Amino acid sequence: MGRKTERKGLSPPEQDNEAKSLLNVEEERKFEPITEIEFKFLLQDVETRNEGLSKFISTSEAFNDGVPCTDVVKKYLRSSPACEELLVLLEPSDTSLKSPGIASVLKCLEQILMRIRTDLTKNLAAGEAIVQKVLAAHMKHIYSSLQAQSKSNIIKSTLQFLLAAVLLSEKTKRALQTRLNFAHVHFAALFKRRNRKDDQDVRSCMILLTLAFLVNSDSNTVKFMVQQRTFLHLTISGLKFDAKEVVVDVLLTL
Repeated sequence: MGRKTERKGLSPPEQDNEAKSLLNVEEERKFEPITEIEFKFLLQDVETRNEGLSKFISTSEAFNDGVPCTDVVKKYLRSSPACEELLVLLEPSDTSLKSPGIASVLKCLEQILMRIRTDLTKNLAAGEAIVQKVLAAHMKHIYSSLQAQSKSNIIKSTLQFLLAAVLLSEKTKRALQTRLNFAHVHFAALFKRRNRKDDQDVRSCMILLTLAFLVNSDSNTVKFMVQQRTFLHLTISGLKFDAKEVVVDVLLTL
């Protein structure tokens, strides 16, 4: 009684491999890649917008991981280099998207900016324009998403968009340096928000954002960041509780 039976004809390692294969098949069934045409179509309807945003993100991430699927970022940029279908969702006149939806828009834009930075560099001017538009008109969404009561995934998506903006080019780094309120009340709490089960928790995202302003920057930018006491002070003061990889990154940068 209570003894676990094994499937006839299969050794325990073979059973484990079969279970993993079945799990992979199930995951593949759940993954539904999207084309840029389907993406635009889903964004047109309030009822399907979140589905479109979610599928765009999962398809982009899958492509980056080497999964055979549509390069939705490249094809979307080819047809809509200004990403107007995404940016319009951030407009004050559009009240259909709540915080999770706003975070999904920012996550889509982050995926796009990172690809522009790496292998779609011919779209750099378009990427810089996207960042400028968000910084000029939608900082309210940024700060709202960074509130302490926001869920971690919403905060992380927002910080990752800001990180992508800093890394895109010197122009966007300077733009963010000018527009971002480094003394905003939300930031101090984010440096203290940890999750031991998450390799890239909220605090880690804040540290990466801080370091991004320092790497390959001119003396004026470095001096500016030194003057922003909250960012550097809270990065350094909490290092003794951080993972080894984070500590090494900070020490190598500073």
